Amino acid sequence: MPTEHDLAYSILLSPIALVPAAIVGIAIAGRWRRIGLTFALISLAVLYLASTPLVSNYLIEELQPETPKRTEAEVRAIVILSGDIEHKGRGQIALGTLSLQRVFWAAEQYRSNPLPILVSGGAIEGTNISIADLLATALEKTFDIPVKWKETKSQTTYENAKLSSEILHNAGISSVIVVTQRWHMPRAIWAFAQFGIRAVPAKFVPVIEHNNFKLGDLIANARALVTTTYAIHEIIGIRYYKYWRLSGT
Repeated sequence: MPTEHDLAYSILLSPIALVPAAIVGIAIAGRWRRIGLTFALISLAVLYLASTPLVSNYLIEELQPETPKRTEAEVRAIVILSGDIEHKGRGQIALGTLSLQRVFWAAEQYRSNPLPILVSGGAIEGTNISIADLLATALEKTFDIPVKWKETKSQTTYENAKLSSEILHNAGISSVIVVTQRWHMPRAIWAFAQFGIRAVPAKFVPVIEHNNFKLGDLIANARALVTTTYAIHEIIGIRYYKYWRLSGT
């Protein structure tokens, strides 16, 4: 049975779902020409727009949290959330681009404010290796930065927050710096708040700004499509957390 994690990263929640939708439209056009072609054209048009920097930049900027009113001086730990992984073949697994960015930002944050670090991320499917282990290894071996706690059971952002909060409360900590991409911050901060932990964004995570429109923003590209996919994932995710989880279902 599909898990919450499987559904969250399925094609159904990605703009790529518009490709099979367009194919279905073309297929039914043989019998219902106008309906089928209209459906296919709309699907392809939306896919094109989703692949433009104009749309991806707008969506990702809307997800970035406001600067917290209180300063980082109040926090007592740094929490790094699990990200993506890459399968290198022959059973080799490594941190993906998003995860490596988080490790780098966490290292910068630690150099600026050397607080104890908690890494969060459960086991990778088919292995006994957790993403938390990979994050800890990268910090300790590459940056010579110690990791105090490892949360190794979570599979979602909500579980990251829930299980990490248990560790933090046991250590008497109620306010932390969270390290993740800016577009992921709203969901992460909200999730931690549900378990009595106030989280503020790491100051070294870059803010994305695209204030000036350029003609090139209308040209579709793969990077923009990936960015839009992340944005849609977060938009759906934060609404799911707020309305579905809070309803108790």
